[in-house]
Amino acid sequence: MSHLIVKEQKTIIRNAFFTFLYFTLAIGLAIGILYTDIFYLQNMIEEESLVEYTQSLSLTILTLMFSRHAYRSPQWRGGFVLITGFFLCMLIRESDALFDNLIRHGSWAYFAIITALVCIIYAFTHRQSTIDGLAQFAKQKEFHSFIIGLLTVLLASRLIGYGGLWRFILYNDYPHIVKNIIEETTELFGYLIMLFSCLSLTRHFK
Repeated sequence: MSHLIVKEQKTIIRNAFFTFLYFTLAIGLAIGILYTDIFYLQNMIEEESLVEYTQSLSLTILTLMFSRHAYRSPQWRGGFVLITGFFLCMLIRESDALFDNLIRHGSWAYFAIITALVCIIYAFTHRQSTIDGLAQFAKQKEFHSFIIGLLTVLLASRLIGYGGLWRFILYNDYPHIVKNIIEETTELFGYLIMLFSCLSLTRHFK
């Protein structure tokens, strides 16, 4: 067996180990943050909780990360602007309570719509760098774990936190906090997978 093949196999094993590691870290952090909220801070996972703050922090890091790469990589800028806008819209949505307090109820939607329109228009007017940037993002091996994290946030957390499910299991007297804890912790797990995937993925953009 040639030295080149052995080296390639070692790289595959190392990459598989790191994938296992950041999934394990995401689970451990999500559960650890939940325990800290409940047992030490005595929060019931409401708007002001460590779980919610960590979700917002993860989205902030992702937004800053891709805005930096959009600035530094003109050949991929359109795609990275679109990705940045996506994360920023998610961050605005997660910060809905802040917008409700500072402006009025539901005002977050206006900021999210404006952000989305600006990024979509930029991406549309810079089509080649948009296509190249999205392709560069999607072709990395970490993209698959990123998609798992994204679907965990957008789909799995919503389905597992569906009120009708918990009313069926625990009848109408179920404590709302149970549903909330499970939904928000699942969502946090998804955000952490997305974050760790992108931290690894963006090494290829330097």
